[in-house]
Amino acid sequence: MPVRDEAQLIRLCRVLCIFFMMYVHVSPGLSHASIVSGGELTWLGDLLGHILGRASVATLSLVSGYLLIRTAASMPISLIARRRFRTLLVPMLVWNLIYYLLLLAKAGFSGTRATAALQEDGNDLLALLTGLTGPTANLSLFFLRDLFVSLIIVRLLMPWLRRFPIPIIAGVCGATLLDLLEPVVFRPSILLFVCAGAIYALKANHLTAWLAPKVLGPSGVVLAVGLFLIQRAQGPVAAEAESLMLRALLTLGTLTLCARLAKTGAGGWLAEFELRIFETYLVHASLIGILWLIWSTLVGGPHDFSYVVFFLGMPLVSIMGGQILGAFLDRAPGMVQMLFRGKSRDALRQGRSGP
Repeated sequence: MPVRDEAQLIRLCRVLCIFFMMYVHVSPGLSHASIVSGGELTWLGDLLGHILGRASVATLSLVSGYLLIRTAASMPISLIARRRFRTLLVPMLVWNLIYYLLLLAKAGFSGTRATAALQEDGNDLLALLTGLTGPTANLSLFFLRDLFVSLIIVRLLMPWLRRFPIPIIAGVCGATLLDLLEPVVFRPSILLFVCAGAIYALKANHLTAWLAPKVLGPSGVVLAVGLFLIQRAQGPVAAEAESLMLRALLTLGTLTLCARLAKTGAGGWLAEFELRIFETYLVHASLIGILWLIWSTLVGGPHDFSYVVFFLGMPLVSIMGGQILGAFLDRAPGMVQMLFRGKSRDALRQGRSGP
């Protein structure tokens, strides 16, 4: 695959994955009861959020691991850490703080205690603001924290990944199944898929090498059969194994879809949104939270049928919001750009948008 076509595929993959990731975070969230979560349209929330949304996290993690090897394998670890800190963690911290302040403002208007509500699960203020010891206030951005740590770990492991890929991926898989990686990585599947993406880059010539029918067919069959068998088992390890197999199967499907779509005019049009898709990702939870407050006051609650319109429309509205934010930041001083999206406009124009 030519470098230009692979770049187009990656750009399209980022747009589609972040689009579906946003369904997980549409207020009040899929963990709260609504018409699409426990109601008559639960299948819709399951499809867009729990299946496509969460599978998108695995796909983005795999692509990030792949790009780590392709673009930064020869870089010193210290340089990678500084760059990823600037491009991932700095905007995460800024937008998480904004989200936290919005929660405090909402609490002030409603007379509730936002801090107490957020700390119900035992998370301290340090975790809520930084993600250092637990989930951030803005859970949608917690992915960036684990992605940063996973990329550094995989870069440290790279000399051994070249020589012993199977034992290392097996060890990471075992640690994921047994949930042994906290508090280093809170969502261990992210590390697993970053590691898989790195091994993919070390063994394959291009991103779609494993999508050839002679590879994709047997891989899909093995994963599907494994998923079928593991669904009959019981216990937390079996449940985690089922989740990982499903995500792996859907990741193959996502990459296959993007590879096909990237060759079409529609795919080229969608890929253009990648330039500012990271801004969309950063702003979407705050934007949706504000709009939900207005919607629930003026239109209806989560159990009303009107909520379906809100649920389906918010990712599209967020993309428009990201475009507006990106256009504004394009004209902002360089330091402001670095704080709010981790990169300057010149870096974005060169195709290095997002994680």
